[in-house]
Order: sequence, then structure tokens, then C-alpha cells
Amino acid sequence: MLRSALFAMALACPLLAHAQPKTPSAADKQAAVQHWEKARSAYSFGNYDIAIAEYQAAFDLTGAPEYVFNIAQTQRAKGDKPAAVASYKRYLELDPAGDGAASAKQHVEALEAELKRDGDAAAARAKAQTEAEAKRKLEAVATAEAARRDAPQAFRTQERAVTAADYAAAAERSGEVQRAAATFRRAHGGSRGAGR
Repeated sequence: MLRSALFAMALACPLLAHAQPKTPSAADKQAAVQHWEKARSAYSFGNYDIAIAEYQAAFDLTGAPEYVFNIAQTQRAKGDKPAAVASYKRYLELDPAGDGAASAKQHVEALEAELKRDGDAAAARAKAQTEAEAKRKLEAVATAEAARRDAPQAFRTQERAVTAADYAAAAERSGEVQRAAATFRRAHGGSRGAGR
């Protein structure tokens, strides 16, 4: 039960920065319990943002650090590692010797290590992407150079418009084009004009 209460508290972390210690009234305590129940229900259905808001509302009413722990737990479950770290640290500021302190410290260590690995992996992906883009650009330059080298003279020098005759002359110089034309003629009855 205590762990559930601590877990519920972890969800309220983002809004805790300006919280002041207070002595809640009986009505505030009862309202906080209702918020805690709503938060637990929302959490169990994966509605983490709602759970965080409910834990925050409970914390606002009571100032109980356990709600901060629950906010952190929910942020961690949501996958919001930076927010979870901040909430665990806030919990530790509010209640350094609290029931969830050891767990909060372990989560901070683990999450900070994960954030470092995530950052390192993101940097590696960015580097690989940059290298791949540079390779693609070099290949594009090489392809353009090959096209200019193999293009008809008129196209390379831009002396005049490239004509069908220019391409025919380039095709005559290329063994691949000659083989493809011969294969086409064999497949279609020997003559380009057949069937006209």
C-alpha cells in the first residue's frame, strides 16, 4: 500500500517546483485521497498524463512528498526519463530519508545512465547519417562526372542543343548500346520499322 502511495506521488513532479510545506485540512486530505485514487486508476489504464495531473493535485493539497515520488514513477513508466529524473530528485529534496528515498536514488542512477546511452546512441546515429549523406553526395558527383564524360560532345561543351544524331553517335561508340539494339532487333523481327 505504501509503495502504491509512493508510486502515485511520482506522477506530480513537473508542477512541484514551487510547492511549500503545509498542514493540510481534513477536507484537503480527503480530496487528495480522491485525486490519488483517480491517479491510480488512470495509471492502470496507461493514461499517464491524467495520472500525473491527479498526483500533482493531491500534492498541491497536502504537500506530501510521496505524491512527488508517484509522479516520478509515472513519468518513468511513460518513458519521460528527463522529467522522471527531475521528479525523483525533487522527492529526495523534500524527503531525503523517506520510504522511497533508496528507490528514488536507484532510479535516478539508472535513468541518468540510460539518458547518457541514449545521447551517445543519438550522436552515433547522427554521425552515421552525416557520413552516409556525404557518401551519397560523392557518388552523385562521380555519376555526374561519368555522365559528362560519356555524353555527346555537344552536350559536354553546351555548344548547341543536343540532337538525336548526337545520341545516335554516342550510342555507336558504346558497346552496351549496340548489344542492346541488336538484341531488340532479334526479338522484334530484325528491323525497327517492322509492323509500320
